[in-house]
Amino acid sequence: MKKRVNIQHDEGVLILQGNFKETVLYANQLPIQYTWFAEIGSTWRYHIARSLPPHTIKENKENQELVKRGIKSTGDFYEIVNYYKQFLGRGEYEFGYYKLHKYHAWINIPKGKTYQSFDYYGGCPDIIPTQNNINEELVNMYAEQIRNGLKPVLVVLHNEGSHIEFILDGHHKFLAYNKLKMEPYAVIITKLGETNINVAEALELLHRMNCSNPAFIEIIKEQKEDTPDYLRMDLSKTYVEID
Repeated sequence: MKKRVNIQHDEGVLILQGNFKETVLYANQLPIQYTWFAEIGSTWRYHIARSLPPHTIKENKENQELVKRGIKSTGDFYEIVNYYKQFLGRGEYEFGYYKLHKYHAWINIPKGKTYQSFDYYGGCPDIIPTQNNINEELVNMYAEQIRNGLKPVLVVLHNEGSHIEFILDGHHKFLAYNKLKMEPYAVIITKLGETNINVAEALELLHRMNCSNPAFIEIIKEQKEDTPDYLRMDLSKTYVEID
């Protein structure tokens, strides 16, 4: 299942900028996460993050019930598309329904308003939470539902061709699938096209996100443009598209 959406207004609270090698996620014009790859002998990822402010994505009872039980029809898929498109900034997007693989690593980001910067080996498949307040009872509840045959749905946002994927909704669902070592089901929202972030813009982002780490500054000045093209992702080859 796929559907393209063209957002032509500026009312959406979530803005995604970047390309296959780097991504900035904004909420209400505030940078929330900036992450990029660099080649320093092996593929490395640099990351500055904080949690999304509460209620950035307002919950809706009907939508929450739908993503909890899973997509059973094209109509269900279109309902999810129509709900989440209201939060997106101007641009063209493709919504698709996929079964992910079970090898994603969970990236720990800080809770609340404090930015944290960290770096790590970038050659493994990662999925990035946008909030980090986890209720283990809720994880166990979803795990039991999955054992009983339900396919609850994550909602994931990324740039076209990028392995940098953000969970917008479904943190507990993802951890439940992970606990059972099963492939999660997800609606992936792909921001189409590319935005290039030059060195000056990247350094300004570091300043806005309170990152004064000299290693981060130097890697942007020296290596940011050298990311190898093999890191580009083809969704249809990486995940199983569900009709």
